[in-house]
Amino acid sequence: ALAEAGVLPLQKEPTELAPLIAEAVASYQAQAERQGVTLLVASAPDLPLLELDPVRFREVLANLIANALRYTPQAGQVCLRSGLEAAACSCYAADCRGYREQLG
Repeated sequence: ALAEAGVLPLQKEPTELAPLIAEAVASYQAQAERQGVTLLVASAPDLPLLELDPVRFREVLANLIANALRYTPQAGQVCLRSGLEAAACSCYAADCRGYREQLG
């Protein structure tokens, strides 16, 4: 509700995206294995530091991965991709069958 109202305080700082993604994936790895789902990560090696709130971004990643695991069938794959597109950094989650949800 606070985020939707635009009053959620953000503590932005220069942050590396790849370690945040790796950490989030590691925290859901056991659940994915129990469900028979493979978690894959593809991060571009040349991503710059991003001005973001790492705590809030971890929450976004956790929500995204949890939802992906909820809706991905057994023997499925969830792919988390990050890279540079034009002048912006993008991060995507996909079920590896074509569905794609942009993080930002």
